[in-house]
Amino acid sequence: MIRSWGQVTLTGSAQPLFGDVLTAAFSNLAPTNGFYTVKVASTTRYQVGDRIILGFGGASPTNVLLIGQIPNSTTLYCTSEGNAPVSNWVINTQIVLDIACATYIAQSRVANAGVIWLGSDSTVTNVGGGSAFWQVTQSGLAPFGVPQWNCLRTSELWIAGTTSDACGAAAIVV
Repeated sequence: MIRSWGQVTLTGSAQPLFGDVLTAAFSNLAPTNGFYTVKVASTTRYQVGDRIILGFGGASPTNVLLIGQIPNSTTLYCTSEGNAPVSNWVINTQIVLDIACATYIAQSRVANAGVIWLGSDSTVTNVGGGSAFWQVTQSGLAPFGVPQWNCLRTSELWIAGTTSDACGAAAIVV
């Protein structure tokens, strides 16, 4: 199965390839109907059963949530994995998709001003520093993984590049 993450716009700093942000503050109050409400710009990237991490890449402890329902185009209803306590999170808090996959694909746009660097953590830089291990040139493609096993996680790949450049992102799940 191909899990498209669509076009990812770069910020100039390290960011998860399969990252997103909260569009409204997240409350840790008792969940409504058993679910916590997570607001995003578009739910089209998500599926029921997906695992997401709130606060990913930050200094605070993260929260791992499982998507139980998608009631509309901007709302995810989630449960806390293992019923662990959750924290309050402010608008624009980092979210990352965290599912098992076999292959990542990052496709750079022809119109990009610079190269995109792939790295294994938040230390990757837009000039190839830190954990950078793969350079994707304009219109270049970076497919890698082990196509027969889901041995990678979507949360393991970070990118950095010129502000406002973009790349297409997808994960192959077997």
